[in-house]
Amino acid sequence: MVLEEAAGIVALGMAIRVLEEHLRAGGVAEAGLRMAYCRALAASVAVERRMPALLEELAELRLVDLVSIAVPWRGRFTKYAGGTGAGQVE
Repeated sequence: MVLEEAAGIVALGMAIRVLEEHLRAGGVAEAGLRMAYCRALAASVAVERRMPALLEELAELRLVDLVSIAVPWRGRFTKYAGGTGAGQVE
């Protein structure tokens, strides 16, 4: 379950980045791209509340850095318990 959730968050983060690039470049179906981008951002906001607990569960699996930077969330620049300090504001 934890690995599936982590993989979903990484996939969501990649989708956000791809949609951002397509929107910057301009596209044929721009309205559809904007809707998909808004949905992806809404999903990332929903995921945000689970991130600290998920990162704690992943700490021993060495996936914590990948998942913590996958989607934009307010907590990514804080040092998480038991982590390496990666993501901490320098």
